[in-house]
This record gives sequence, C-alpha cells and structure tokens, in this order.
Amino acid sequence: METLCPRGFSLVIEGLARFCAPDESLYRRPNGVYEPSLAPVFYNPEMVENRDVTMVTLKTFLVSWSKEFTFLDPMAATGVRGIRFILEVAKGSSKSVNVYMGDISPTAVELMKHNLKISNASSLSNVYVQISLMDANEYMYYLKRLGITLNYIDIDPFGAPLYYIHAALQSICNGGMLGITATDVAVLEGKYPNTLLRRYSVKGLKSLISKEVAVRSLLSFAMRSAAAYDKYIKPLLSYHIKHYVRVFVKVFTGATKASVYLNKCIGKMQHCLNCGFSYFEELNNAAKEAKCPLCGESMIVIGPLWICDLIDYEYVKKTLNIVSEMPWLSKSSINLLTMLSNTNTSVPTIRLTYIAKRLKLNVPPRDIVIECIRSYEYDATLSMYYHDGINTNAPADIIVQCVSKDHRF
Repeated sequence: METLCPRGFSLVIEGLARFCAPDESLYRRPNGVYEPSLAPVFYNPEMVENRDVTMVTLKTFLVSWSKEFTFLDPMAATGVRGIRFILEVAKGSSKSVNVYMGDISPTAVELMKHNLKISNASSLSNVYVQISLMDANEYMYYLKRLGITLNYIDIDPFGAPLYYIHAALQSICNGGMLGITATDVAVLEGKYPNTLLRRYSVKGLKSLISKEVAVRSLLSFAMRSAAAYDKYIKPLLSYHIKHYVRVFVKVFTGATKASVYLNKCIGKMQHCLNCGFSYFEELNNAAKEAKCPLCGESMIVIGPLWICDLIDYEYVKKTLNIVSEMPWLSKSSINLLTMLSNTNTSVPTIRLTYIAKRLKLNVPPRDIVIECIRSYEYDATLSMYYHDGINTNAPADIIVQCVSKDHRF
C-alpha cells in the first residue's frame, strides 16, 4: 500500500479518504515531535476534529441547499479536506457539486492530483473537480471574476486568517458559508496586546477567559470586515480547541441588516482580572472605570468583541442528527458537537476556581453550582472552554451564594 505514495510520503486514512501525506518520521523537531510546517506539503493529523466537524457541518448545509453547490479550499495542501468532502458529503447527493482546490506550492498541487486518483474521488458523475496552482486570495478573486458562485469557502492557513477574510467575504455568495481557522491563538487571546490591536483592531489583555475572548475577537473581525461590503454574518458553530479557533459563519448581503448586527452584536466586555467575573456592554456605552460587582476590584475593557451567541443551536442539533450517518467520525469530534449543543454562549464564561479563591473556599463541583443557580430560575450551563467554567445569566450575588459552602445543595 505504501508504494502508492511518492518517496517521502506515506499513506494515511482519515474519514473515508485515503491519501498521501508527508512521512512524519522525516519531519520532527529535536524533541521528536512531528512538525507539519517543516514538511514540503502541510498536513496536521492533530486537526482531525477540524475536518470532521467541517464534513458534518457541510453535510447538514448541503441537505438544505436547493441548487448546484460549489466548494472551495484555496489552501488545500494534500487535498484531504476536498477529498473528504467529495467522499463523505457529495457522494450520494442528488445535487451537482463543484470542488475547487488550490495551493501556491507546485508540490502540493501535484500531490493533490495524485491523491484525488488514489482515493477514487475523481470518478463521481455528479462531481466536477478543478485543482489550480494559485495564491489563495488570487484564486478567490479569479473565481469571482469568472462569475462562479461559491457556496462554501474554507480558510485554514498556517497562522492568522485575517489576510484572507476580505477576499472570502467578497467572493462568497449570499447565504453561503465560510469556515475559518485561526492558529494565532496567543494573539487572539490577548497575550500580545499590540499585535491583537494591529491585526484584529481589538483592544485587550490576556484575561482569565482568554479562550472565549479569542473566539469573540475573530468573529468581531469577521463581522466588521463584512460590514465594509454591506454584508453581515451569522455564526453556526464557533469554538476553541487544542491550538486553534474555528468558526463557521453564514454570510448575507444587506446594508441595513449589517448595521443592525454591528449595533447588536459588536460590543465590549468588562472583565475582572481578580475573580474572572465578566459581563457584556454595548460599544457606545460611555467609557468609565467599572468596579467588579462580585469582588469590588477595577475591571478592564476588552473590545470590540462579538457579544451575541457563538452558536446556532438549531443548526447544531441538525448536525448531531446527521452524525449517525457518518460512523467514521472521531469520538472527540462528536463529543465536541454535543458540548456545543449544551452550552449557553450568549453570556461570558465565569471560572469557579477564581471565584472560590476570592471567597477563600474550595472549588465546588460545577454540577452543584449549576443546579443551585437554576433553582433561582436563572440559566446555567457547562462552559465549553474550561473545566472549571460555567455560563450563566445570574447576577453576582446569586453566583456568590451558589459557590459558597453554606448555600450548596
């Protein structure tokens, strides 16, 4: 089986795809860990949940799409994402599907063509495939100039995605979807405030809920960028896992709606670096130093952030219904989707570790705190970001009561 691959590459099976990827043993750091960026063509096996969730999200999307469907991966590398889309989503569909894959690397382009053949993904009667040697932004604008309607564009670079978001927003059709990955998470989380401000026009510091801030910063940048073209976004799925942030957004045209979404969903977060308590505010609220309602310390402002839901819950439920049709998906990917479906993302995360520390208490079990908060008729769910995190719309005094020993059930 290994002879199917060129020298320096080995056969990999992921989902329903069979393809050649760089031999991991040849591209390791001094500590022995495989480093994808050292290989001649990029492939990261640690991103399997990224591609799994993409497939089930697109399968859900394609079911509801009534017309011909066009998929673009302008940074396709090995072509695994496009090949999986063909075999796991397009195959068996009654719709005509066009798959465009590109890369700036000639080696990657040749490998994609090879992988397309050995995966038997190029022989489906309802699928047209084109592979091009082209820069990602150039490819998106090229297809736009040709008048090709793009229903899905995947932006998954090595590093920051912002350099490709404007081209994607201009190229995607009305009602189409973007899948965006960011691996510059240290920047999005606020570890490098100056870089965060330069790249994403977000002002902030590293917070106690920096993973959530990273997701909301990326969505904020996408929404503000879309508004420049009289467009707006609606998040379907958004999450932070391992070393990256991933968001799926639908993009719609409409200047009036774009203004509505800017006013409604782009705001700021007051955050306490002492106990971690946070809350959202409208962007145009007068600037003033706020005191934390839980511990009394001064709060910092982070923004502009996306302050609306990070998830379309009905859409996530639909994806979970489709998961049973895709038994090859990894357990971790299914667990991720399940967690997303059960999390309230309209309010910021609070972390029980820091609140308990402030109250000089042991950290209580999350389930008990959630049960207590719900007994006061407020909403409370597990956080998708932190093992000690919950999401609740309860005021500070209720949270304190439920974390305190004397008020636990």
